Amino acid sequence: MTTMPSPPKSPAEMFEERKTKNTRTIRVLLLLFVVSVVATGIEILAQGVPERSLGDTIIIFTLLNINIILLLALGIFVGRNVVKLYYERRQDVLGSKFRTKLVLTFVVLILIPTSGLFIVGTGMINAIVNNWFSPPVERSLRDAVELAHSLYYEEARKRAAGAGSRIADEIAREELLAMGAEGRLSALLSRKLRDENMARIEVRTSPALTRLSVAGSGLPEEAVRPPAPEAVESGFRGETVSDIVATPAGEIVRAVVPIAAKGGRVPGIVIADVYFPPALVSRLGSISTAYDEYRQLQAYRTPIKASYLVTFLLVTLAILFIAIWYGLYLSKGITIPIQKLAEATHRVSQGDLDVKVDAAAADEIGTLVDSFNKMTEDIRTGRERLDAAYRSLQVSAMEIDARRAYTETILENVAAGVVSVDITSKVTTFNRAAGEILRIDPAQIVGRPYREVLSEGDFRPVLDLVRSLSEGERRTVEKNLTLAIGGRSLHLHMAVSRLVDSRGEPLGFLVLFEDLTELIKAQKTATWEEVARRIAHEIKNPLTPIRLSAQRLRRRFSEGAGDFPSVLEECTRTIVQQVDDLKRLVDEFSQFARFPVARPQPNDLNGLIGEVAALYRSAHRDVAIETELDPGVTIFSFDKEQFRRLFVNLFENAVQAMDGRGRLVVRTRVHAAEEKVVIEVADNGPGIPSEEMDKIFLPYFSRKKSGTGLGLAIVNRIVSEHAGQIRVARGEPQGTKFMIDLPLKAA
Repeated sequence: MTTMPSPPKSPAEMFEERKTKNTRTIRVLLLLFVVSVVATGIEILAQGVPERSLGDTIIIFTLLNINIILLLALGIFVGRNVVKLYYERRQDVLGSKFRTKLVLTFVVLILIPTSGLFIVGTGMINAIVNNWFSPPVERSLRDAVELAHSLYYEEARKRAAGAGSRIADEIAREELLAMGAEGRLSALLSRKLRDENMARIEVRTSPALTRLSVAGSGLPEEAVRPPAPEAVESGFRGETVSDIVATPAGEIVRAVVPIAAKGGRVPGIVIADVYFPPALVSRLGSISTAYDEYRQLQAYRTPIKASYLVTFLLVTLAILFIAIWYGLYLSKGITIPIQKLAEATHRVSQGDLDVKVDAAAADEIGTLVDSFNKMTEDIRTGRERLDAAYRSLQVSAMEIDARRAYTETILENVAAGVVSVDITSKVTTFNRAAGEILRIDPAQIVGRPYREVLSEGDFRPVLDLVRSLSEGERRTVEKNLTLAIGGRSLHLHMAVSRLVDSRGEPLGFLVLFEDLTELIKAQKTATWEEVARRIAHEIKNPLTPIRLSAQRLRRRFSEGAGDFPSVLEECTRTIVQQVDDLKRLVDEFSQFARFPVARPQPNDLNGLIGEVAALYRSAHRDVAIETELDPGVTIFSFDKEQFRRLFVNLFENAVQAMDGRGRLVVRTRVHAAEEKVVIEVADNGPGIPSEEMDKIFLPYFSRKKSGTGLGLAIVNRIVSEHAGQIRVARGEPQGTKFMIDLPLKAA
């Protein structure tokens, strides 16, 4: 089981931990310094180094020990991290396996080439150091020193001694030390200075007295030094001596030669100098110095070899340790953000969405951390929005529940029947009023297919009405239906409407119906009461003239009046006229009562209107009859004879209302969306008072003295037989306008 990372430490804890680490580091460095000093002393004592090279030896061993100590310090640091990694892996800390693999990969990649390089390098170092201190090299350097001394110094001694001997012999032979011979002595010395290539020649006749001295132009004044007293004394003792005199301007190889006289007496000495310039002295000295240094380094042969080997080993181990350290560092840069991500993920899984990972990285890990922070922020924002949406949904659900309860209350208390059917043709709503009207239990209807429900009783007219909605494009169809339910006849006004959502997708349909049985009975009763009253009124009107005429005839006949024949003719004519009016009234009532059933057939509505308009144009020339017919109304199913009678009644009423003079306009137009035809008949007559608008379609209601009141009642009946509606309104600016809506059916 992977161990989750520990929770982050506080700043105070991190400060104390850092302080403890710094103190521990200082103590370790001091201990390593003491160990370095002690180790250096032990090594010097073990080597037995001469006192004159003690300083160099201390420096060499100190550097060597410092390298070793630094190597140990680096090894301790890396080892500590490796041990820590080992224990983390044993404890199965998150990221430890990846860090181990990464460190091992770096070690393998670095160890193979560095190991080969170390093996080759140590062999080369051993070979090089052995070559440095090999006997041939030492012998070559020694021979070079001896050669320099023999080639330069010994030759210079021989040259100086030879020149001094020849000069001394010639001085003795020519007796140039005698009084008055200074000129010849000076000439001899000048000539010998040039011929013997000497830098300086001096002749002394006593140890402290210089008789004559000549020097060449190439000898600096700084190079002129008096001879050593010992050499002068040796010369006066008859010995030839030579030595080397060091000066700031170079070196002088000097020979002191006695001047031999008769009897073994030494009257004087000749000092001959050979001058070595500084450049030559320096070259000769460098040869000797190199040999001396070489001899000195021979004492450090083993430490030097060890120093190179240790340094090379240090570099190799340093590369290895750096590789391990870099692997640890690199893995730490990866695993620490991953640990933080794991901890943050764990906190997110527990519901803490305020967590944020802080990891300074500009690579893919940084991108991952940024993506995680963005994800948590999005999740937090999404949760806030979700909570807000949930609260809003709760409020909406409560409102919906309240509305549903309110709607159900309305549906349960409304007097009209309400039935809804979903897209799968199943009944979803069936209110109490619908059950009472149709004598059906709503609990047995909801959830069943509506066709199955309607097929159980005499509901075929309802199925036909629903089918007409589904086959057409209208959104609502309405019709008055008569159904036989429970042994009684019900008159229902039923409307079927499509249900669609905001996008226009179908959801089903809604059926609304109202029981008009009692209303129709009441309307029929009221209508027949009105009809009886009107018939009584219409019959009473002609009975009065008949009664008066009969009374006049009886009175005139009893009086025996002379004008009785003319009175008889007049009264009988009146009686016959009134009887004809009664007969006409009875005939029209009989015709209205026996109104034939409509037989719709495909006919041209615009053509029929044109025929009736042409007939009235010829009969009433003072009436301007205009037609505005929609060409979209071509073939239409209707009863042509009944519609001819409809238009004749409307035209006749309009002409009579305008007293035979005015303007009559007939319009037709198609409403394709509602699948209906609209017919308008408008005149510019005096119009109908508002209080009589709702009475004009009642039988025997007429505003004309000679009218029967059946014309508009017949028009209303024709429209109803064709499942249409007729309305009346005041015209603009005057007159009357009749509007007829008829369902449109293709022939």
